[in-house]
Amino acid sequence: MLTKVELNQKLFGDYFQFIDADLKSEIFSLAKRLKGQTIAYVSATSARGGVAELISAATPIFNDLGLDFSWYTLPHITEQFLISRQLRDMFQGESDFLAPADLKKFLDFNKLIAEDIDKIPAQTIVISDYQPLVAPIFCKDQTKKFIWQFHLDFFQVNKDPKFIDFLVKYLAPYAAYIFNTEASLPSFLSSSKKAFIIPPAIDPLKAKNRITQGKISTEILRKNNINLDQPIILQVSRFNIWKNHQGVLDAFLEIKKKLPTAQLVFVSHLVNENDLEQVTIYQSLLAQTKEIPDVHFVVTTAEHNDSVVSALQSVATIIVQNSSREGFGLTVTEAMWKQKAVVGGFNSGIMAQIDDGINGFIAKDAIELSHLCLKLLNDKDLREKIGQAAHQKVAQNFLLPHFILNYLRMLDQLLIN
Repeated sequence: MLTKVELNQKLFGDYFQFIDADLKSEIFSLAKRLKGQTIAYVSATSARGGVAELISAATPIFNDLGLDFSWYTLPHITEQFLISRQLRDMFQGESDFLAPADLKKFLDFNKLIAEDIDKIPAQTIVISDYQPLVAPIFCKDQTKKFIWQFHLDFFQVNKDPKFIDFLVKYLAPYAAYIFNTEASLPSFLSSSKKAFIIPPAIDPLKAKNRITQGKISTEILRKNNINLDQPIILQVSRFNIWKNHQGVLDAFLEIKKKLPTAQLVFVSHLVNENDLEQVTIYQSLLAQTKEIPDVHFVVTTAEHNDSVVSALQSVATIIVQNSSREGFGLTVTEAMWKQKAVVGGFNSGIMAQIDDGINGFIAKDAIELSHLCLKLLNDKDLREKIGQAAHQKVAQNFLLPHFILNYLRMLDQLLIN
């Protein structure tokens, strides 16, 4: 059932240019203490998304440092996908608890996952998604340690007693819990010594995280009828309810009244025709913007996603990420690294990155979003000032070596101390 992901080799030394001597020294010291530890990630997919990007970037570095990391992913089963969608919403404060029949299917699926986890030759298993969350309770190998790495937004956690009881029961086998931000740590775990805060990070050497200029950008803009001579407002995100595309569109209509030349660009992965939520949101936006000029939809494939995202982030005038929930929001990190002024939504992940008014702005609704976007669009000096501060925030906190260091500290405390 589980599939092992094969990754290319990477060298930690390639990242020395981004870190100082003290950070490098501590990483080497911790890695020496942890040398030979066998650790396996289990996640939903290796195909796309922030979780997959982070694991694929970090795993080879851990191995280069002398640890033995591996990565396994789940099969895609449509029925389980639909159940996991409800779980996602439930974790982030919406949706009723699973119906008894769906709960049984979810538990049975995790029992099958547990059988494969027992066969993984690793001392420590990191469950890095919510889909295999309950598998550890069904594992027969009692010698393994389990870590839960949670990437959703717990800022407005579901208060349903059934849900809380469910979590308390199935989190019991875990030796540690990792959350992206302090704000997403739920109150019933806030006093637990098992809880760790480890923010995600971007790989500065990945093509998507380099500034793209010249012919590549020009061709992508031409292909999508985007005019570089007009202001560009960009949001990069999947079409789902938590990304709040509607709020962006509502804000854009207000912006257009005062700045008629403004353009809005939505970028997303290829829309899955079997995903009713994606299709519904995408079609609704298309219908609403049919008669509105300067609204562009750029739908990317896996093959070209990084180059398209890099090019559009590089040329955008400002970038928005208007999510109502966001576990972290690496699209924000990517934009900040490229020295872009970002306006983010009110949620735990983005607020952990943006210091409002210093290295970006936080908007609580569409009206505030329109005002902040206009403020930035009309003030080049402010955009540059905010962008430079944003770059420094990422450079000091959210690059891959920072994640590696925080992870090694957690593993050292859990496995050695």
